[in-house]
Amino acid sequence: MKILVLGSRIPYPLTDGGAIATYQTLKIYTELNNQVTYFSYNTKKHYLSSAEIKKHFNFCNVIDNYLDASIKPLSAFWHLLTNKNYNISRFNSAITNKQLALHLQQNQYDIVHFESLYTTSFLPIVKKHHTGPILLRQHNIEFQIWEKLATASSGIKKWYLNKLSKQLKKYELQTLKLFDTIINISWQDTNYLKSIGINSQTIGMAIPIDKPAEKLVNNCLFHIGNMQWQPNYQGVIWFVHKVWPIVLKKQPQAQLHIAGLGLHQNDKNFTAPSVINHGTVTNAKQFMLKHGAMIIPLQSASGLRVKAIEAMAQGICTIGTSIGFSGLQIQNKEHCLIATTEQEFADLCIHTLQNPKNAIEIGKNAYKWVQQHCSQKAINSQWEAMLHTCVNQ
Repeated sequence: MKILVLGSRIPYPLTDGGAIATYQTLKIYTELNNQVTYFSYNTKKHYLSSAEIKKHFNFCNVIDNYLDASIKPLSAFWHLLTNKNYNISRFNSAITNKQLALHLQQNQYDIVHFESLYTTSFLPIVKKHHTGPILLRQHNIEFQIWEKLATASSGIKKWYLNKLSKQLKKYELQTLKLFDTIINISWQDTNYLKSIGINSQTIGMAIPIDKPAEKLVNNCLFHIGNMQWQPNYQGVIWFVHKVWPIVLKKQPQAQLHIAGLGLHQNDKNFTAPSVINHGTVTNAKQFMLKHGAMIIPLQSASGLRVKAIEAMAQGICTIGTSIGFSGLQIQNKEHCLIATTEQEFADLCIHTLQNPKNAIEIGKNAYKWVQQHCSQKAINSQWEAMLHTCVNQ
């Protein structure tokens, strides 16, 4: 089959869940013997040169279109006044729209795949020039993230985020109904969409699986994630200032190591006793293996936490909020440790630091779960079945 995938960014380097998910989808489509074209914005924030695109995407055809999608305060305020969603409109270019229309006039595709809600400004063009199935792969249910961020905020920021989330919710739920099917990474997102009458299914992510860790580095906890993503940033701040002091009272020798894309080593929000800020690291896997159990202190999110699965795939014990494990059908105290309050989170961290054998056991159970549910073979089969259904419905 010929498949056109529409993207909002070039998914490289593979330093965050969104990039990994998109890159993996392109690879899987190609490995299933499809002819794949990736038509995408090449944004100022995630810009990749032509040489780098050719090097890392030699398995498919890439058509990139430069876009400065930076947040501009005046434009954001204008969209607020006119009741239009700024999140989506930042990924709308008249020049790129014309290029896509021309491309569709000159090329026929069996399926057009939209990668995330931020590509849906292309929808009118695709519907005009393409008669086959169209599907959308959702990394998250976007409005839910902004709703939770608003709940955790106060003052004018709370008012603004509430306004933004309401605009986004209206747009998102109306737009999702226009697709033949929605592919979610998280089963929870699928269940929610089905409950409101939107056709959707779940296809998770394939994760490289290594041998599980044999031991736990003593007196260490860590967090690693994309710190340019607000839920990660706010979650770690919450942990450092609300949970970590409780841990240190019981475990004064403990250390918290934090790292991630966009993390500045001089960020004062993370200046606290026994907190070591590594900034951006070059090898996430090695960082995970050297710093004990992983914390996932998310207060707002949707979709799936790729770093959580990556840690589980190495047999690392993970401790987090229920939001931190959203989208994963895993059991508390068997595959992970889930906290609902600041005190409970602290108690679980203390217990893990004091009982490394139990943490190793949880890590081994998590490793077995990943083997069963996130192997490359299992995920490829799910995509193949979905494509077959999509073109034959």
